[in-house]
Amino acid sequence: MSYSEETPYYKLPLYLADDRPSYLGDWNETMNKIDSTMKSNESSSNNNEVAIANLKEYVDNNTTTLNDRICLLYTSDAADD
Repeated sequence: MSYSEETPYYKLPLYLADDRPSYLGDWNETMNKIDSTMKSNESSSNNNEVAIANLKEYVDNNTTTLNDRICLLYTSDAADD
């Protein structure tokens, strides 16, 4: 390890003035961590978009059903009582 410190969340290398970076070690490892994390974030984002679309469809369908039932209630004989 040719770096002295790391970032708090992804443990990416942080260098001090007297550190000697290793491109084949530190740099490549860091790029792989960043790449993997970005791909994971993309996958999570895509899953969330699908879940939101499904939830919107569910809410829209239930709103339509509720509106239909309210209209039926107002137009039924029960509304005359």
